[in-house]
Formats: sequence, C-alpha cells, structure tokens
Amino acid sequence: MHFVGNRAIILGDGAREIQLYYNAGFTILSMILPIMFLFFGFSVAERFSQTKKSLYISLIVTGLAAGLAITAMHYIGNFGTTNYKLSNKVGFILGAAAIAIFACWFAFTLFFHQKEHWINTWWRRALIAGILAGTVSGMHWTASVGTTYQLRNYQHGSITSRNQNAIIAVVMVSEK
Repeated sequence: MHFVGNRAIILGDGAREIQLYYNAGFTILSMILPIMFLFFGFSVAERFSQTKKSLYISLIVTGLAAGLAITAMHYIGNFGTTNYKLSNKVGFILGAAAIAIFACWFAFTLFFHQKEHWINTWWRRALIAGILAGTVSGMHWTASVGTTYQLRNYQHGSITSRNQNAIIAVVMVSEK
C-alpha cells in the first residue's frame, strides 16, 4: 500500500526527474521486517494464551509488535527515498504509531479472544482484515501528512527505477 500509494503521487507538473524514487533495498527491508515482527507477535499470542491474564498480556505485546512494525515499515521505506530529503514531525510519528498500535491490539484482541467462533466464519475474518487495512492506511496517511519533502537532486535515468518498488511490492504481496 505504501509504495503503490507513493507511486501514485505526481509532483510538480509530472516531470520524471522530480518524482519520488526509492532504493530497492529499503523497499525489501520495509516488507521483511513487519513479517518478522508479526510472526513474533502471533507466536506470543498463540503460545501465551493459557489464562485470561496471560492472553491479555500477550495481546498487548502482539499489538505493540504489530503496530510498531507497521509504523516502522512506513518510515524505513521512506529512508530509501533517493532524491528527496524527508523530514518527519514527531507528533505525526507518535500519532501514526498510536493508530497502528491501537488498531492492531483491537483487531487481534477481537480475533484471539473469540478465536473458537472465527474458525469457519469468513465474514468475521473479513471484518478484522477490513479494520486492519483501514487503520494501516490511516496510519500511513497520518505519517505522510507529517512529512515534508525537500528535493536533493534531480533523478536521471529510466522510469523503470521508479516502477521497481511498486513491482517489488506487488510481487511480494501476490506471493503470499
């Protein structure tokens, strides 16, 4: 969502040399880290949910891990911007992180607290997926609003380098 959304941004009059370009390494890193953190979070929630108290503590850990991973995905991806210097306002970083953490905690609490009711219920899973997708988008746009872009240098080269991050993102999502 991040790279596809940023690929849709057209700066200035659409001149190729002032559009956003990203380093492919940061793109891949920003996708791999959340997978690892989400795996950790889900493992904690699944393993340490024997009692109600341990379930709720594990869901706090899971919400923190997932929310911070999603927030980090945005900012790590932005570190890879090759032709702009990005400045982020602290209040927006904290706001984006709060949105992501709360949304992940809320969605996972619903899911794990009632997991025996979710086994074969597609609409409940779709509801949780919709909550997460909407809030992840909200987190990304909150973070984007708090970002200022200062052109460092003009990008020279083919449009392929601009498209590669969108291609990487689409391929990694479709492989899941």
